[in-house]
Amino acid sequence: FGQTYEADNCGACDMCTEDVERTDATTEAQMLLSAVLRTGQRFGAGYVVDVVVGAKTQRIRQLGHDQLKTYGVGRDTDKRTWRRLVDGLVADGCLLMDGGQYPTLAVTEKGQEVLYGRATFEVVEKKRQKAMPARPKRRARQVDVVEDYDEDLFEALREVRTKLARVQGVPPYIVFSDRTLREMARDVPRTAEALRDITGVGEHKLAQYGPEFLDAIGRHCGPSREQP
Repeated sequence: FGQTYEADNCGACDMCTEDVERTDATTEAQMLLSAVLRTGQRFGAGYVVDVVVGAKTQRIRQLGHDQLKTYGVGRDTDKRTWRRLVDGLVADGCLLMDGGQYPTLAVTEKGQEVLYGRATFEVVEKKRQKAMPARPKRRARQVDVVEDYDEDLFEALREVRTKLARVQGVPPYIVFSDRTLREMARDVPRTAEALRDITGVGEHKLAQYGPEFLDAIGRHCGPSREQP
């Protein structure tokens, strides 16, 4: 992941004088921030990353952190990429790293804004630099492949996701990822059976969240023509 900047263009540094590419990494940031909180804000970057990628270590098993919802959510991305994201979150003020002999991570107020979907997090990369190997593959599989979707429906589904996440006190990605919502907005499932075929919708989430999302799709698109 690249660096993040919120200030105006200074016109002097290399990130302001060269073409850059901004990528929304809010979902990935939420995964890390959630892992920091769920492990008690008592561990360093290495351990938190191990939890996110689903490392099968004795320490994780002994502490029961392999039972957390965030365990393994980032297994499709390599550790080096996650460590860079940790650095970006620290630099951006979303994570606080203490200066002790064994530095631990804690989520700041700014980090909680990102975690609960009230703010976004971007990474910035110079276009002349090659992206890290794992990132393009993941984006191509999870984001870029979902094309020709209804953007208005996608935004409506994001609102439903945000509402459910706030009620349950969980990060939005725990409900459904952006990729799943884009697929819904592309395929427009009108039944539980059709919704089950969407990537990221398992039996548990179908039962827990399915009715709300099907209702939102119905409100946006009107009555289904497939109804008998």
